[in-house]
Amino acid sequence: MSIIDVSKHNGTIDWGAVKRSGKVEGAIIRCGYGSDLKNQDDPRFKEYMEGCIANGIPVGVYLYSYATNLSQVDSEVRHTLRLIEPYKDKLVYPVYFDTEEKGTQSFSAQAARRYCAAIEDAGYKVGIYASLSWWRNYLKGVDAWPKWVAAWTGTKPSIDGMTMWQYTDKGSVPGIRGSVDLSYSYSTGGLSLRGHVQGIGWQDWVGAGAVCGTTEQSKRLEAVQFSKDSGITAQAHCQGYGDMAPVAPGGICGTTGESKRMEAIKLDCKDVLMYRVHVQGSGWTPWVSNGMWCGTKGQSLRLEAIQVKKA
Repeated sequence: MSIIDVSKHNGTIDWGAVKRSGKVEGAIIRCGYGSDLKNQDDPRFKEYMEGCIANGIPVGVYLYSYATNLSQVDSEVRHTLRLIEPYKDKLVYPVYFDTEEKGTQSFSAQAARRYCAAIEDAGYKVGIYASLSWWRNYLKGVDAWPKWVAAWTGTKPSIDGMTMWQYTDKGSVPGIRGSVDLSYSYSTGGLSLRGHVQGIGWQDWVGAGAVCGTTEQSKRLEAVQFSKDSGITAQAHCQGYGDMAPVAPGGICGTTGESKRMEAIKLDCKDVLMYRVHVQGSGWTPWVSNGMWCGTKGQSLRLEAIQVKKA
């Protein structure tokens, strides 16, 4: 299944047919483009949102940016908030800042930081959409937010923090006339994580329930990072340090560049979590829930992998 993203250019959509096709996991809908002007609202936004909600299709939104200065960014923030406020409790996926307009390259990183911080302060999950070349050349210092990467080459991009990959603009979905953009999501229900592993470094982000780290390779798990929108606070027990200070969502739990093993981990979240770890010599531990240490202490045994899911 894939995530679709749509705007007025996709015309009338039969959302019932989209749902029945079984091909669509969710939809990211354009709310508008540029500054806070009603003639720059996407005229299909409300129609698409209501169609998705009525048919049980999880939704997120995006705004196409034209900003070249901070006052324009602030207007784009107001534009977004005005349109999405009625759907605040309906959004499953983030509010994405779409930066791709020619002429905005040199300002795009600053614009993304300003926009994302403001939307986040208003109580929404937020992310950034851009092409692979844009990410590599212009978007520095925006690693705090999930990355949606467009790359239509057929090869999965290698970008730290990527939680969604737009892999084609030529997709076909029943209920939508013509081509539609398709993306793979690597985040489930806002929960995504990645591990820093001995000899490998940072791995790709994975979603809820997936194995993060390695098994049967005798490699230590050195650190774990949860996406900022996961809401997970993590605390590690590490070689040479013992119990380390808890880190907020989006922070690095453990160490990197020190060749030290994680030996146990404890997670907290407003949602009920279930998690387990793969321990040197003994394999997977039993599942535990919020606030419980998982792993070993005082036995000098490395963690090798972790699985996390929401109950």
